[in-house]
Amino acid sequence: MTPSSTVSKPAASEQQQVSEVGLIVGNLDAEADWVAASGLPRPGWSKAAAEVASASASVLRVFARPGDTLVLPRRFDVRRMASVPGLPCPSVMAATDSRPRRRKDGDEPHPSVLAWAETTQTAGLRKGRDGGVPRVPAPGPSPVDLSPQAAWRWPTPSPESSRQANDRQFAWHIGRDLGCSLPGDCLVRSIDGWRAAVAAINGPWVAKARFSAAGRWRCWGDARPDAMTEAAIGRLLGRQGVLRVEPWCQRQRDFGVSALATDAAVHRFGTHEVLVDTRGRFQGIRMLAGAPGEAGAATGLSDPHGARLSAVTERVGEALRGVGYRGPFGIDAWLWRSTSAGNGPAGHDESTSDLALHPLGEINARMTFGLVAHALVARLGHAGAVQAGDRVALRFGRLPPGADAWPAVYTLVTPGEHGLAIWLEVDRERSTGPA
Repeated sequence: MTPSSTVSKPAASEQQQVSEVGLIVGNLDAEADWVAASGLPRPGWSKAAAEVASASASVLRVFARPGDTLVLPRRFDVRRMASVPGLPCPSVMAATDSRPRRRKDGDEPHPSVLAWAETTQTAGLRKGRDGGVPRVPAPGPSPVDLSPQAAWRWPTPSPESSRQANDRQFAWHIGRDLGCSLPGDCLVRSIDGWRAAVAAINGPWVAKARFSAAGRWRCWGDARPDAMTEAAIGRLLGRQGVLRVEPWCQRQRDFGVSALATDAAVHRFGTHEVLVDTRGRFQGIRMLAGAPGEAGAATGLSDPHGARLSAVTERVGEALRGVGYRGPFGIDAWLWRSTSAGNGPAGHDESTSDLALHPLGEINARMTFGLVAHALVARLGHAGAVQAGDRVALRFGRLPPGADAWPAVYTLVTPGEHGLAIWLEVDRERSTGPA
């Protein structure tokens, strides 16, 4: 495979620092592969979505070693990849420039692969190196070490276990088993089933496709959906066959946990706050930085809520291990206004004051931007750009005017055709504890 364009090439001395260079595959479109692997028509992506995915995936350079190549969903202008102290600028290529091919006798082995998510496509890239067999971690740093050297030793799941673990039907069953389901949360397979679910919720709701992420392939509505909403639901059902319908809560703050499932145990990297818009669509990650090389932590979680989130993470990790999944994963949770405040579905407790914790909103059996943010903070901590106790935010969106001149803003990706920029904000003010 030939890189479409290159930011920089490591010197020969740098290339000797690793025994095998590899591919970092930023396949943020993995859910399309899972849909196709489930026997359904592969969904397409708009030009804007593809541009956003490639720009976002470029942040995976945090795991790059000398000589590694970053593979992005679509062509990407590498001039947008800004220079940051302690962060490499690897070679870049587009996944559309080359497809995995079967290895012939006499071919050179394929390089090692570190993927955002495991699919049949990424497994194909590994053939010739390990026969497509999931990677077994070699002796090295601790599993919760966030260094690139450790990341390349994380176990690799099989494509089938990855597909199964990212199916919303799996998450729905786990939520029920753990007592984490919201009232009215259900799976539907028809328009009539959806109508019944909406009637039972009798308030704001959201319907999510079986495989979806980052706010894609979902629909929102209220107790009286119109014909346009019903048509949108019909299209989603036609594409993926199953929808998960949930009550839409008045969310106050969103949180996440980054973790790793191995043969031996479930390892937790750290907690973080997830920044979202009013529709719950991803906008960034915020945390309190740990010591250099260590994961950060979320602020604003009470001790009981933090303990509940940790326990649910452990149980989810065990469930993932139960279906054969080994590798990084994350869960999302949120605090929302309880029924006593006049918002949200009835019948759900675990409230602290008038806020309730919903400890399992999503299961993401893959890398997440929470994990990437923890790795960025750890790597930049070694470079002195981030210090323990700093409030750090990894943001995705339109860069505020003059932000590039702020003393504690590190631009990772400059704005592209659709305006998306990615930057890291560092605030030296110390945390004052749970909000």
